[in-house]
Amino acid sequence: GMMSYSYLHAAGGMCTNIDDLAKWNNALFAGQVISPASLVGCLTPQKLNSGESSGMGMGWFAGTLYGRPYVYHGGGIYGFVNHTLFLPEENIYVAFLRNFINRSTDTRRIAEDIAGIVLGEYAPAAATESISLSPEQMSLYVGVYKFDDGSVRRVMLLDGRLYYGIDEKRKVEILPESLAKFHQ
Repeated sequence: GMMSYSYLHAAGGMCTNIDDLAKWNNALFAGQVISPASLVGCLTPQKLNSGESSGMGMGWFAGTLYGRPYVYHGGGIYGFVNHTLFLPEENIYVAFLRNFINRSTDTRRIAEDIAGIVLGEYAPAAATESISLSPEQMSLYVGVYKFDDGSVRRVMLLDGRLYYGIDEKRKVEILPESLAKFHQ
């Protein structure tokens, strides 16, 4: 359906690109946008009433990545998806933008993998092994699946292979790891 982005303000109502995001990040961490004390508040995880850390400052999540402190944030809305992260000690900033929400693609993991490549610490996951299924077993998965948000996806058996997607033109092949788990 149609939606107006005007009420979202900065939560989805602004347009940018990776170059401008990098300029913003540089200015922010150079003290040109807010005071150093305010920046510390934005980056320091707040305590919950239980005394436990929220993991989030007043603006960013904070943690460690490849054993180094970093801050990050991501989000998405109808056609706009992002994940940004910054490793201040190394001055490494990653801005990952996409225009399609696909639950099977982990935008945060991709941004973190990019940072790992720049750091020279990225180790790709071991290849996932696939098992063989008979045509009868594969046919058990074929159907239309409706998600809680109302979206619909199909599992299709075409030429002896299983596919997941919206229709026969917009699909990806899925391979079984077990009878309950598949990967692309």
